[in-house]
Amino acid sequence: MKLNRPYLFFAITLILIIFLFAMLLIPETRPTWWKVLLASIAEVVNILAHFKGALGEKKSTSSRAITCSSCGTVNPTGGTFCDKCGQTLIKRSQSTMPTNGPIVTDESNSGTRNSQTTTVTTTVSQPGSNNTTLAIVIVAGLFILAIVVLVMGGGVWPPPTPTETNVPTTGAASSTPPVTASPSPGITPPPTDAGLAVCLEIGQTYTSPKDGMQLLCVPAGEFTMGRDNTTLTYQSPAHPVYLGAYWIDETEVTNEMYAACVADNERCPLPYQTPDFLNMVASSPTYAGLPVVNTDWNAATAYCAWAGRELPTEAQWEKAARGTDGRLYPWGNEWEGSRANYCDINCEIDDLKDSRHDDFFAFVAPVGSFPDGASPYGALDMAGNVYEWVSDYWADHYIVEKTPTPNPTGPKSGQYRIVRGGSWNYEKLRCQTTDRFKSGQDFQSGYIGFRCATTAPLGPAGTTNP
Repeated sequence: MKLNRPYLFFAITLILIIFLFAMLLIPETRPTWWKVLLASIAEVVNILAHFKGALGEKKSTSSRAITCSSCGTVNPTGGTFCDKCGQTLIKRSQSTMPTNGPIVTDESNSGTRNSQTTTVTTTVSQPGSNNTTLAIVIVAGLFILAIVVLVMGGGVWPPPTPTETNVPTTGAASSTPPVTASPSPGITPPPTDAGLAVCLEIGQTYTSPKDGMQLLCVPAGEFTMGRDNTTLTYQSPAHPVYLGAYWIDETEVTNEMYAACVADNERCPLPYQTPDFLNMVASSPTYAGLPVVNTDWNAATAYCAWAGRELPTEAQWEKAARGTDGRLYPWGNEWEGSRANYCDINCEIDDLKDSRHDDFFAFVAPVGSFPDGASPYGALDMAGNVYEWVSDYWADHYIVEKTPTPNPTGPKSGQYRIVRGGSWNYEKLRCQTTDRFKSGQDFQSGYIGFRCATTAPLGPAGTTNP
């Protein structure tokens, strides 16, 4: 499609307007700005094609006409004789017509139906000056371009992103690279509110006054969730996810913590098949330090609400377990049986037993028994010990949107919930940070527990340990 200068400048201006509005009003499109630009160009080409077609058709029907000098009738172009009086208008062999002034035909060569010489005039539309329009278009284009440059290059976009630093873990050093934050797709970290503890960097901790749980800071940033696996398709596909800053429990919730919720006007139900639960906790420090089990998804949700937190989303759980470098286990990419409580030589399930390792526990272990298995953020028991409830519904594989939504919460509905992290009676495969397992929401088992998380600022800020 051939465009003259006014059309060209109009097209450029329209493209810039569409592109600018997409960048400002839809922040999720900014990482793929070049796709938005191509789409804007395609849309404008489509608009101009329709506009040019309609304009051309109008011009073709209103082109210059020939006025008969004899009777004054206006005749359509291309005719030889006047439609009313039959006088000759123009020679059939004449291929061109002057743009201005009268047209005079020669009687001897006219081939007229009535032998007369007829002078005809043509009505020709004169194009107006395009200088004013062109100037307006150029000024508008430059104005829009200046706004785009200001927004994209002047520090308005993208917004600043906090940088994560690595946190040392207890035990043997890991060869896994340090954790670093990824750029934010249009989301800035929360402000540091006066008197409140806001998660800003790795290493920050907070002790909950409600249940005594120590919470760990997971700063805002992007990480890779899932992995591409042709066999374990429920772990796929690997895809980037952006999460705002949040806090997560350092360990699984213990029997002692859960008992406080039960004792508080029965805000939490008793664990399944443990009617003497409160007495068992009070009489046995060892039992009090074990992760609470035999609680379904509903009981876990109730406890987290009582404690002022909530169950972590599946994305929050996985980032806290693997960090931002895509590690397969909380401590790195190589399996080390001494760092987790799983189905080792002490396990009573022969089909799953790994006789090469001894973690010294045949069943569930007290929380925090494997400090060398800490995640990049310091979270313990993310691999093994007991499975942990997360808030999401189950899907057979991840549903990845073309424009990913920050802080995903999973499917809107489903038949099953999700547990993560493996347990004392499952093999090492289930201890991978990407592994997922489905379970009925009302299911209660001796190998499923939970931990809580929160995105809210915690306070007062003086109780944190930066």
